[in-house]
Amino acid sequence: MTRCTGWETRDLVGHMIDVMEGYFKNWDAATAGKDGTALGLPVMGETLNDHALDFRKLPREEALDRFKKDAQKLDGILQALTPEQWTGFMVYHPFAGPVPAGFYGTFQIMDYGVHPYDIEYGLGNKLATIDEATAGLILPVLTFFGRYPGGSASGDPEVIHKVRHLFFSF
Repeated sequence: MTRCTGWETRDLVGHMIDVMEGYFKNWDAATAGKDGTALGLPVMGETLNDHALDFRKLPREEALDRFKKDAQKLDGILQALTPEQWTGFMVYHPFAGPVPAGFYGTFQIMDYGVHPYDIEYGLGNKLATIDEATAGLILPVLTFFGRYPGGSASGDPEVIHKVRHLFFSF
């Protein structure tokens, strides 16, 4: 079991396959000039969980091979972006809606930075930490996703809790 409730290491691999292949579908639509669809952030956690668990049916080697091929493909797509495309080419994110193409690189940094920590935690290292270089890049993102309680707040605890959980109830 990893730090992600109910997920084993194989589910993190399934999650990465799911998100990357979802990116490809939306990327192709954006390249063709088509709008995508966005499910909205409130359903993101539950939907990602369901999709990750669907990949449990894959044999280990097949899942790892698919993950590696998807990662290489996404790296190639991101590396080929011009500076103008990085900020100006809009691609639908499955939950957030249209975002600049460069956001996909940010999402990958978050996943590659957080999920090794989740695995270490699941392997018993309850004091596992996120690499310092990675942490500086992803803590604001993790705070947004409700994975890390960054920042400080004072005042009514109920209001603070409500604001910190606007997008994700967990």
